[in-house]
Amino acid sequence: RPLTDLDQAIIGTLENQLSMPLDTVKYLMAIDADTKIDSDSISHMIYRMNKDDKILALCGETRIENKRDSWVTCIQVFEYYTNHHMKKA
Repeated sequence: RPLTDLDQAIIGTLENQLSMPLDTVKYLMAIDADTKIDSDSISHMIYRMNKDDKILALCGETRIENKRDSWVTCIQVFEYYTNHHMKKA
């Protein structure tokens, strides 16, 4: 398939800004700035991806720590639930 704008941006950033040749990158993790990752998460994800070549992407579970702080964070709980559990099931 032809490269998308996102593909080109990722490749450009890896090679030009981070000096990482594309052929040396096996895994790429994208997270939000305020995301906390459990210490075992990455090893579990890599294990599963190495075990099954059909797995091309993984998604972790999203938990909102401040879900009761405001009505906005309460709505986020619903949004994350519908996106992660219903659409990806």
